[in-house]
Amino acid sequence: MRQMRSLSNTLDNATDKLQWQGLFLYNGCIMNFLYNN
Repeated sequence: MRQMRSLSNTLDNATDKLQWQGLFLYNGCIMNFLYNN
């Protein structure tokens, strides 16, 4: 059971990182759009 918990924690951390990366990419696209117009 403990292995399963650590695996789910690893997945949670991975999704958190992906969400942050997506947020930065999203903000970067908006900034790029605003600067270009």
